[in-house]
Amino acid sequence: MVEENCCIAVYDQQTKAVMALHQLLDKEFNPRKISMIGRAGQYIEQHPIGVYSIGDHISFLAEPGSIWDNIWKLLPDVAIFWLPHIGTVVIAGSLVDVFISKLKDEDQLSKIKLLESSLGSIGIPGSHIMGYESAIKSGEYLLVFHGNQFEVERAYDLLATGETNGATIHFG
Repeated sequence: MVEENCCIAVYDQQTKAVMALHQLLDKEFNPRKISMIGRAGQYIEQHPIGVYSIGDHISFLAEPGSIWDNIWKLLPDVAIFWLPHIGTVVIAGSLVDVFISKLKDEDQLSKIKLLESSLGSIGIPGSHIMGYESAIKSGEYLLVFHGNQFEVERAYDLLATGETNGATIHFG
């Protein structure tokens, strides 16, 4: 299960989010403690999207320039959910387990607020969750690092100095 300490950085472009992910991995942060969340794409009405598996690799087909296929090679666990009021959301990393657990455990009304419930369960206060939901709705990407206090502060120091729209630490 994901620890209740995390750092979340918000990015307005796929390339910036991927660069930040590579920075964490280059500094030997554990990929099992990193997650990324974002919409499947702005142009899904004009392009087909899909998930397929050939051999040991799962691939994501989306609009041209989509980064998800590459991210899925770097982070364990992948999922795509359609969330009411948000749309198609792609998740890579340890938060997939949290989403699936919430989906299985929650009653029908709570499933409508799956993102809110999942982020709240990892220690993110409700006052910040709405901002993260809005960021995802508007096409931004969340890069989340979970760990002990020292690890989270170290990740924050790295992410906050990059091309982020904001980075925040949440201690559970």
